[in-house]
Amino acid sequence: MVETGFAPAVTGILCNTLGGRLRKRRKAVRRALGDFAPARIREACTVDEVTAALHAFAGEGIELLVVAGGDGTVQMVLSSLFNYRPFSKMPVLAVIPGGTTNMTALDLGVRGGPVRALRRLQRCLHEPARTRLVRRPVIRVERGEGPDVYGMFFGAGVIASGVSYFQSRIRRLGITGEFASGLVVLRFLGELLTGRRGRIMRPVEVAPGAGDNDIQGGTYLFVLASTLQRLLLGVRPYWGGQDEPLHVTCVRESPRRFWRSLPPLLAGRGSKLREEDGYLSWNARVVDMAMADHFVVDGELYSAGGERSLRLSATDPAVFLVP
Repeated sequence: MVETGFAPAVTGILCNTLGGRLRKRRKAVRRALGDFAPARIREACTVDEVTAALHAFAGEGIELLVVAGGDGTVQMVLSSLFNYRPFSKMPVLAVIPGGTTNMTALDLGVRGGPVRALRRLQRCLHEPARTRLVRRPVIRVERGEGPDVYGMFFGAGVIASGVSYFQSRIRRLGITGEFASGLVVLRFLGELLTGRRGRIMRPVEVAPGAGDNDIQGGTYLFVLASTLQRLLLGVRPYWGGQDEPLHVTCVRESPRRFWRSLPPLLAGRGSKLREEDGYLSWNARVVDMAMADHFVVDGELYSAGGERSLRLSATDPAVFLVP
């Protein structure tokens, strides 16, 4: 259900000036931010800076928290909000797509670059009837050690190696957005077509969980879980029928008829794909697994650190204002 009419008394804007899009349009973004007075504006690029900014915002009674940055910035904000609880009541969030990848913003329906999104947000704040509120659960990743990680997308296998390839090769070229993701996908498909394991073709070994909804043990081409409706490039690679918030899809190493199965898999029409052929997709609230490899949450790489158990679960929905 979409809600309207939200009118915050106090707005705070957290801006990651190192975000790919924000860095390219820094002067124009600063001019757009200048029109938001008397909104509180803080710049933050690291986890510690983000956490400090959120505590300061909480002390100022912020009701709308605007996050200007990419998926990694949104993930830092969500992790700080849920781990440290600086607000007595969770603020409404607004995401301005200012990063190298902006999958969360795109799924919420935020279109255009950061300056256009800021202009639309300003109009929404002056005309509350224009506001649109969308609810999305957040994924909580419990690792056993260190603080939990919160975000909207979890991936392992070729997804994690693809992110590693992007960070080491594509990002240095200054390419951002869905075009950059497309280059990574093309590299993956090239390795798959030639049957050669390269920078991306690195499946993941998973030890099984004990529950009915847990991931089965085995070797997987990829494992993903998300609370988003669509991912980068418009794909929707899940087709579970359960009424639960966490969409989970796993594809085993060397699945049968992969090329023929790829279009329905990406389009969310995989209901005819069979588990015995290597394709699994379902919806859950909690999923357990164990792995010894890297995984990704919203484009940021983490190490499972040995045969570590991971628990993925969905929080109660966060509320997002969509300009």
